[in-house]
Amino acid sequence: MIPQKLQRTFMDLDPAIAVNIMQCKLGLEEEKASHEYKKWRENFLNQYSRKPLLPERSSKKVTLDKKKVLDMYFKKKMSTEAIGREFKVSGITVRKYIREWGYELENRRKSQ
Repeated sequence: MIPQKLQRTFMDLDPAIAVNIMQCKLGLEEEKASHEYKKWRENFLNQYSRKPLLPERSSKKVTLDKKKVLDMYFKKKMSTEAIGREFKVSGITVRKYIREWGYELENRRKSQ
């Protein structure tokens, strides 16, 4: 019904305008066009909400021992991948946490 390339744009339109476009293109009454639009919108949203989440963005809470991770990283000079294996998480997650903790330390130093 709506070309694949235009679906994203169509989704961002004001619902009243979108219904009006559907009404003109399909030659339907306003009520029927409104119903079709609601059905299409629901399908469109469901289609995008079913995509699998990336492992880092999953709802699983990652708990890392801050002191232990920083000691391993700076004193033992371990790679983030090795630390990740130790904590059973990905190296990307470890890198993200080290970056966050680095900002924390910097801000603490600046405030003193």
